[in-house]
Amino acid sequence: MKDGAGGGPAAGAGEPPEWLRRAFDLLPDPVLLVDEGLVIRHASARVRDVFGWTPEELVGRVGTDFVAPEDVSTVLEVATEHLATKAPAHLRVKGRHRDGRELRVGVSTVDRRDDPEVRSIVVTLRDVTQPGLLEEELVRARDFYLTLLDGFPNPVWRSTTPLGVDWVNRAYLAFTGRSFEEELGEGWADVVHPEDLAWVTEEFRRTFERREGFVLEYRIRHHTGEYRWVVDHAQPIVGLEGEFLGHIGAFYDIHDRRQTEEVLRATVQELRSDLNALARVADERREAITRLLADEERRARELADQIENDQLQALAALKLRVELLAERLRAEAEDEGLEPVMRSVEETMKRMRRLMRELREEPEAGPS
Repeated sequence: MKDGAGGGPAAGAGEPPEWLRRAFDLLPDPVLLVDEGLVIRHASARVRDVFGWTPEELVGRVGTDFVAPEDVSTVLEVATEHLATKAPAHLRVKGRHRDGRELRVGVSTVDRRDDPEVRSIVVTLRDVTQPGLLEEELVRARDFYLTLLDGFPNPVWRSTTPLGVDWVNRAYLAFTGRSFEEELGEGWADVVHPEDLAWVTEEFRRTFERREGFVLEYRIRHHTGEYRWVVDHAQPIVGLEGEFLGHIGAFYDIHDRRQTEEVLRATVQELRSDLNALARVADERREAITRLLADEERRARELADQIENDQLQALAALKLRVELLAERLRAEAEDEGLEPVMRSVEETMKRMRRLMRELREEPEAGPS
């Protein structure tokens, strides 16, 4: 794309909200919003004063168009690394003014692609061509983002020692209901839940010593007096020379989500307990029915045995008496009239045995 060309088809696409554009324009250094391909989505008004380009001329162009050829590979290498890690990046490159002059430019980036209002990588440019920049100006350049972050809707903090906070934004103060001075140093720890304080401070020390970022969930006292769960994200701050300066962090209120999760966990546990109780009751009833059926079967068999024994004993006694009577009569005189009686008794005994077998569900035997 030729120098001085307009923004092209992408010009003006995805503009940040008005309040954010005004905040960028108030900063002393030029600010660019670029996407993953380093295409410029927005440029603050200060780009004209430092580089001679109007914001409209930069939008839609690739940031490397304004870098000296020998530094383009460095810019692309740093961009690839920091796009993957989302860590802040700081470097110095050779740039060029619109009139062709070479500039020395300090570049600082903060990845805000996850922020729904920014959705870009925030790039701050600092003209360091002139020698003898005051230390105060360098500090202001390093802290450029504080002015921007002060208006962010989420609480943001910065630490320069393991437990020493030196800055918080307005949303942080609104959340805790405390003054800026109360939060400085180790004052922030006063609002951490007593049960969480020991392990949270230990994580702060550990990650500071290792110069690592962290994500922690713990409770902070809200301005209402209620302790609310938050998730705190922090990333290392690296200076222009690559030195570790501390942490920049932001936390988000997740109290309602945590409560919902606890209710769901409790509900699931109750359901599991109820299901286990129902299963135990079902097992107990199944065992009781099995025992009842076994008892009924045993009692039925005992009853059948009793009936059979009683009836057979009675019939046997009757048969014996008939036989004795027959013997007595035969001794006196033959009497064929008793034979039908004997056959009747025997048939009755056979029928009783057959009935007993049916009661006992036994197969019928052959003729006895």
